[in-house]
Amino acid sequence: MKQLTVFEMEAISGGTFEPLTSLFNNVAREIGAIGLGASIGATFGAILGGRWGGEGGGLIGIGSAGQLVGMIGGLMIGVVTMGVFGGIVGYDDIYDIAIDSMNGLIDGTFNLWSN
Repeated sequence: MKQLTVFEMEAISGGTFEPLTSLFNNVAREIGAIGLGASIGATFGAILGGRWGGEGGGLIGIGSAGQLVGMIGGLMIGVVTMGVFGGIVGYDDIYDIAIDSMNGLIDGTFNLWSN
């Protein structure tokens, strides 16, 4: 009979059972996914809200107040929606989305502020 290594035992479904370690690990990853999603949502929500918030020129022709309101509103909406999205899809997927979007923002292929 073959002796299994620790790695093989952990790969087997039900091979190990450490409820507290598993619980803390899953909770930490979920909190991380929500936080990462919320930060990505805040960044892009503020960019989009600031870009399109002052498009109408404002009440007395000053679009900067509209941009500020749009930026704050976009930030709040982005935090909530992307935080929920990060919690739903999990840490691995939201991490990939965050890396791809930041790389696109840095190299100029992900452009939020133009038409």
